Amino acid sequence: MNILQFVTIGEHKGKSRVYFDGGRLAKAFTIGEQYAINVNDNGTVTLSRAEAGKKVSRRKTGESYKPVIDCRDDIWGKLFGIGSKLRAVIRAGEIILSRPNKDKRQEEREQRFFNKLAKGQPLKMASLFSGGQIMDNAIMTGLKNAGVRSYISFSCEREGRFMDLALANQSEHYRDDTVMVNGNIEDIDLNHHNAKSEYLTAGIPCTGASQAGITSNKLTFAEEHDSAGGMSYYFLRCMDALQPAIAVVENVVNYIKTASFAIIKAVLRDMGYNVSVGVKNGNDYGALENRDRMVMIAVSSGLGSIELDDIKPVATKPEKISDILEPVPLDDSCWKTYDYLDAKRVRDKAAGKGFSRDILTGAEGKCKVIREGYHKGGSTETFVQHPTDPKLSRLFTAKEAAAVKDIPFSLLKGESRTTQLRVSGQSVIYPLFVAVGEYIGQWCSNVLSDKAMTMKIA
Repeated sequence: MNILQFVTIGEHKGKSRVYFDGGRLAKAFTIGEQYAINVNDNGTVTLSRAEAGKKVSRRKTGESYKPVIDCRDDIWGKLFGIGSKLRAVIRAGEIILSRPNKDKRQEEREQRFFNKLAKGQPLKMASLFSGGQIMDNAIMTGLKNAGVRSYISFSCEREGRFMDLALANQSEHYRDDTVMVNGNIEDIDLNHHNAKSEYLTAGIPCTGASQAGITSNKLTFAEEHDSAGGMSYYFLRCMDALQPAIAVVENVVNYIKTASFAIIKAVLRDMGYNVSVGVKNGNDYGALENRDRMVMIAVSSGLGSIELDDIKPVATKPEKISDILEPVPLDDSCWKTYDYLDAKRVRDKAAGKGFSRDILTGAEGKCKVIREGYHKGGSTETFVQHPTDPKLSRLFTAKEAAAVKDIPFSLLKGESRTTQLRVSGQSVIYPLFVAVGEYIGQWCSNVLSDKAMTMKIA
């Protein structure tokens, strides 16, 4: 019989100790037997039956005695550290003790990350729910600005046209070993890929957490959403398989209040990550779009942590909307009356609804969020007022919609206007994540300096 038990290294009278007792121990040793401590080449320690050594003592429980091993020896503190948890396999005549698999994975990812930094090798990036990889491009740009090279080693995106757009416009970010999955994240099996990465990005679908998604889908809670409700599970499954040293996640602010996010934070901490969470606004980081977004950065705990308040802007916001408007001819067919939207606005206002379309003159210093479905011209979208005819207005062009998020339009070229608007609408505030990337790059330099004395280059 094999019994698996987890024990914590304690301390008694200045010596580190491990302790076993009870019926479980009786499966390996009997009272009065002796055992020896053996340190193995693979880093494990074995307590094995021996003719001479430490003695198995006893403790009375009820009317009977049970064996006790109270092994006090400096070896536990030196090899593993007081307070560390050990995995113990108990079987006839021996106990094999080793670091838990969780600790081994943490040590491996931190060593792998340090090795890449120390050797100046590019970091591998895994991207989940990639979209057009706008956030990835922004972070990689920031890393590059800070002197850290990276490339996309793995990505998963269900929209084929979004993936095609990224492939066409960001070819420099892919290599021969890159794995790109066009499909749902729940369909992938990462055991079939050698996809471990140094950092990971994820824009977890927010359909069930956004106010619009809750209202339109009549949800009681975010996890009730048919397609997006279970995405936290698949994100965590990928984190466990990919073992990044750093993970960057963005979502709507409401996501912070969901059960999914509470589970994500709890599990990441159990996996050995320090988690930082904050809310960032696009206007504060150089964009015209007045968008609040949740940002989470998880760092493998042995490397330290990242404070989101320390991430400073790297771009300056344009003064007004007119600074990014294209010279659209006054008689262009894009100028329309939208009488049906005006009538709906009147009805919604009478019904006490707070949603309505915004019509901008260009003098404004910001605009509200441009959504993925912006191309449909819905009743809550942002429009541009005709310069001379107050009855006419138009949607932003694809280039303008990208510009309010400060997304380089070169990342969207070659696709239809609808796809360009969808990609930019679902994407992040670009300069915010350039700032995130730059800060992570600077933080990497600090890690390299701080850990140089304690971690050896493998």
